[in-house]
Amino acid sequence: MLQYRMLATVLGLALVSAVDAAASCENVLGSKVFRCTVKRLDNTPMPNEQFEDCYRFRQPGVRSLHFDLNLDQLGDDALACGCTSKGKFGGPKFNQGAEFQCVTTGDAGFGLMLRGKPTGRKIKKGQGVNETGWLFTFECVEDPTCSGISAVRTGLSGAYTR
Repeated sequence: MLQYRMLATVLGLALVSAVDAAASCENVLGSKVFRCTVKRLDNTPMPNEQFEDCYRFRQPGVRSLHFDLNLDQLGDDALACGCTSKGKFGGPKFNQGAEFQCVTTGDAGFGLMLRGKPTGRKIKKGQGVNETGWLFTFECVEDPTCSGISAVRTGLSGAYTR
């Protein structure tokens, strides 16, 4: 009977570990491409402007130790990303949370932070802010064929910045 309890405990711990690993945003995002609808609140004559963009996650990261995010509207300026942490402050489990957070690096010339939670083939309730306080919200659907969205095509010379 004791052997069965030990086996059940070991299997239970293995299942918990597998669930924890699977819940990491990095495992869910992989190197996927998403077609996103973005809404922007800014101080321009057209607040709450809506536009589309392709969000391209890339692992391993070049800018980040974890993974990068390229936005078609930004061209070559990749954002450095990581997953949120899990656990308590006294013993955080870094880069194991379900949400991603990405930020432009110093050489981008402007500040942008994006955060969202991937679930299956979607990202819902994504949020962001740039260095001047423009606010963004976005929702995305996985679309490996997403392409051709650029600032030139949409007429948005500064979709995320002035």
